[in-house]
Amino acid sequence: MRIPSNLLPTKRGPSMSMPKVPGYKLLSKIAEGGSAAVYKGEKYNSQEKVALKIIHKRHLENKQALAEFYREAKLCLPLQHENIIQFKELVKNGTRPTIVMEYFPSQTLKYIIKTQKKLPLYKALRYLLQAAQALQYLHEKGIVHKDIKPENFLVGNKDRLKLIDLSLAETLEELSKKKWLSWLIKPKAQGTPTYIAPEQIQRKIPSPQTDIYSFGITCYEILTGHPPFYASDPNSLLEKHIKEKPKSILSTNPEIPKVVNDAVMKMMEKKPELRPKNLKEFLKVAERAYKSARAKERKKKKK
Repeated sequence: MRIPSNLLPTKRGPSMSMPKVPGYKLLSKIAEGGSAAVYKGEKYNSQEKVALKIIHKRHLENKQALAEFYREAKLCLPLQHENIIQFKELVKNGTRPTIVMEYFPSQTLKYIIKTQKKLPLYKALRYLLQAAQALQYLHEKGIVHKDIKPENFLVGNKDRLKLIDLSLAETLEELSKKKWLSWLIKPKAQGTPTYIAPEQIQRKIPSPQTDIYSFGITCYEILTGHPPFYASDPNSLLEKHIKEKPKSILSTNPEIPKVVNDAVMKMMEKKPELRPKNLKEFLKVAERAYKSARAKERKKKKK
């Protein structure tokens, strides 16, 4: 099986000099991606700290890249949830289009998993609970993220978690239109190979169940310290998503409540119709498990 070319790593050009954004002072670069860079900045009249996502200069003449940048802003500006990075405004009159977002000092969830190896159960469940709340809210708003993974969750002070990067996200309405055209034009295989759903690999139209699969893979990694599938090359990894059943989480981490294990395994079903329709039931399971694990942790500290 061949990996879709757009899922292979691409070389990025050199980073550009710091642009100008009216009303904001740029302080430092936080991150850089293929289409944009993110800077820490502050508002001139209030010194409020913000994050500014600024499209790369090389994309200013690229109509598709600009349209996607504006679409992300339009999609995200109305969203209001404590576990999703807040978009504040779109600035068009600077040297380059800029999305102004809340500044959230943090590390990625991926970094935390990698450095801490095995998370305490109560902490892992707290992350799962917050991530599920963000994703359920997004789905209730009729939005499919399409790239759920630990790198797209930030963890800040007091283990607060926020979902980021909706650059690939689409509304159910947009996806419905694509479904009618899918017999004529195959959709792109978008996502990250370690977390991608089988239907994305097969270039089928994504749905909330696509996010739920990727979230299941993410949950597995949070609870065990590693994703369920490994392979020496990307093609073999994608093949495993389609054909191989993941091992039970309990085989790696027996302290996980069975009800949590079963719920996560259900999310990773190969067929979308066999996965949960939403995360409402999982939220109940995760909350009960978190409260129980937290109580045990407090009792342990008192001894």
